[in-house]
Amino acid sequence: MRLILLYFSIIMTFCVNVSIAQHVNAHGRNALPPSGFGTINDWYCDHTTKICFAVGFKVVHKQEVPLLLKSVNGFYNWVQVDISHLAPLGRLMTVNCAWSAAICIALGVKNTTTHEPILLQSTDTKTWVAKVLPTESYHDLSLNVSACTGEASKSFCMLAGTFNHGTSPVIMQTNNLGSAWQAYDFTYLQMQNKIALQAIQLSSASCAGTSDQTTCVIYGDHNIISTNNRGKLWTLST
Repeated sequence: MRLILLYFSIIMTFCVNVSIAQHVNAHGRNALPPSGFGTINDWYCDHTTKICFAVGFKVVHKQEVPLLLKSVNGFYNWVQVDISHLAPLGRLMTVNCAWSAAICIALGVKNTTTHEPILLQSTDTKTWVAKVLPTESYHDLSLNVSACTGEASKSFCMLAGTFNHGTSPVIMQTNNLGSAWQAYDFTYLQMQNKIALQAIQLSSASCAGTSDQTTCVIYGDHNIISTNNRGKLWTLST
């Protein structure tokens, strides 16, 4: 058991360090985009391309409207990206990109009561599209964490959250630059450790590596869900 915990501790430290590095720019750690655009919930900066994105929301006529900002020179100058035709109402919560911004995803909610997800993605950093997730089988779905890693066709992105009033975890993942998103079936985990899954609360996620060596760790309340083979198999550690 100690060896298992040590393994996950090493993986978690590595993934967190990668995640932090993605949010560091020329101004230093945790520099934020300007607040004049609206409320900023998350941001991502790619050091190879110097392209950065920030997401959040602004209030227009007493309604929350999703906000997406872009910088092409590493946090120095920002412009607002028009996504009104993709997501007219709601808020964006997280943004992540694979290496060299091969794919970027922005995750949010259309309504904070029903938690209906918003997923926007781009494979050229210029054009964004709204994606439909395979959510039909998941009642009361709430997706709140995301992560990406890898390069071009070897990239991997995932979203995670809960359904059934927060009692069961669910993962949406893509390994083909967002052409298709698949839901990961946790039936076997529920049979294996039903009590732990019922209590799970997912809070953050990190991914590192590329190709079949991709490792992702999703952090929860006393739970860790992880994969070390690009999402082919996820395992639960409590």
